[in-house]
Amino acid sequence: ELAILAGVSPNTVLIDRDKRLAQVRAKPLPGASLATYRALEQRLVAAEPQWQVYLVPPAMTLPSVAFDGDEPTESGAADLALAIWAARRTGRSLTISGNDAQVEFVLTKMREQGIETTRTGSTNNSNSLRISWAL
Repeated sequence: ELAILAGVSPNTVLIDRDKRLAQVRAKPLPGASLATYRALEQRLVAAEPQWQVYLVPPAMTLPSVAFDGDEPTESGAADLALAIWAARRTGRSLTISGNDAQVEFVLTKMREQGIETTRTGSTNNSNSLRISWAL
């Protein structure tokens, strides 16, 4: 099922039966967003709760994080959690730009998760913060 949901052949799924670990790098699926891949992974985890299942999403644009002052909005917090999930799955570093307080908030969250993140600039836009893949 993991290969089918990821859109890949079964021989590309990494399985460690002793550790009960499964990992697959998903192919881009038409109309799928990062949230789609995360939901697919959650579905797989629910179907096999005794296994650690990791669905690595394809490279996609990361969401912006909406803020209300120095704190993310409810949707902003969900988008930040999604960006953290994607960075943890891919192992890639991130860059952040936004106003100073928002950048510090996100940098702290990323560091807590062990994600390498750098600031790329400061803006006066107080409503959102931009997260991108580092080159």
